[in-house]
Amino acid sequence: MSDKSPGVAAQIPLNLRFQPEQRFATFVTPTGATALAVVQDALVQPTVCLLQGAADTGKTHLLLAACHGARQLSKRVAYVALNAVGGHAEHALAAAEDAQLIAIDELGSLAEDSNGQVALFHLLNHARARGASVLLASQRSPAELGIGLPDLVSRLNAAVRVPLQMLDDEGRREVLRLRAQSQGLEFDEAALDWLLTRADRRLTVLMGLWRQLDHASSVHKKKLTLPFVRETIGDQLR
Repeated sequence: MSDKSPGVAAQIPLNLRFQPEQRFATFVTPTGATALAVVQDALVQPTVCLLQGAADTGKTHLLLAACHGARQLSKRVAYVALNAVGGHAEHALAAAEDAQLIAIDELGSLAEDSNGQVALFHLLNHARARGASVLLASQRSPAELGIGLPDLVSRLNAAVRVPLQMLDDEGRREVLRLRAQSQGLEFDEAALDWLLTRADRRLTVLMGLWRQLDHASSVHKKKLTLPFVRETIGDQLR
């Protein structure tokens, strides 16, 4: 494994803790069956896969679900969020080289980082030689990322492309239902209707509110009824 600068290792969660909701079973997307099949395949068969979709389409969820699945198979995993490592992408990617499944989030963060681009190119070559799988996530196609290293663009274009799409309201409802089931959280449909009508539609926002409700339900030993939900988060919604 290559050298890495002090402090970088703490930003690379090689010993990942996975939230219960970040699982294959709780992943919902209009193209879910195809996306899941490709990513689950990467757990047992070496591949390079690019998850592509706008913000809030579940890319990070799927990457972390894959890491959890690989961990369950006793494989070494690494997750690198390139937007969170600042100017240390080169070291973060080098630190992930020995993993059997490598998940790289926010690929667009490499646009202005020539050293990081070279490091990713070497990581992809190293993974192929070792028979490791690499899952990457990006909002844009490789040609649109502003990557100046042609060989890296070529490698990324050769990856298995998995397009992800935004959920409609019924899809968001299903996400919340699955999260509730995974957490043993009881709720009334009326409370869910009220939340979806008034809350920001972004899943990251909805999940933040759902975690607040889960915590409040646990503390007060109450089911998520409409009055309880209104009382708990009503002042945060329009």
